[in-house]
Amino acid sequence: MIALLYGHDDVVMGYVRRVYGREDIDFPGGRTIGVLDDGQLIAGIVFHDWNPTAATIELSMAATSRRWLTRRVMQALSRYVIEGAGAQLAVMRTSERNEPACRIATAIGFKPHRIPNLRGRGEAEIIYTMTTDELLSGRFTRLA
Repeated sequence: MIALLYGHDDVVMGYVRRVYGREDIDFPGGRTIGVLDDGQLIAGIVFHDWNPTAATIELSMAATSRRWLTRRVMQALSRYVIEGAGAQLAVMRTSERNEPACRIATAIGFKPHRIPNLRGRGEAEIIYTMTTDELLSGRFTRLA
């Protein structure tokens, strides 16, 4: 059974770092939502780099199971972006080579912006954005 984990930011950020294979990643001001399946952490969402002037927040997500992406998880993500952070724009970034992340971001409704060589020569970074209006009207993220 899928459950949400709140209040364990260090655990969830550690999980995301391990899945990324990057223990050195910093998540400034990070807050998290963990996704549990029968008590096991299978995904983590980190909200970080909050910019109060622009009202933007960045999301980093990692998972070790496909079962994590449910309507309930997306509603929790939306609630945090809109109500918790008070953001007007959510941002996700990934390599153009990370096809699963690109598929998920697009399926959720994020709009891609490709920046050539942002990850080094020959590797573009895709910066995905979604306004809170788009989050509220998204088929996966409508708040109940």
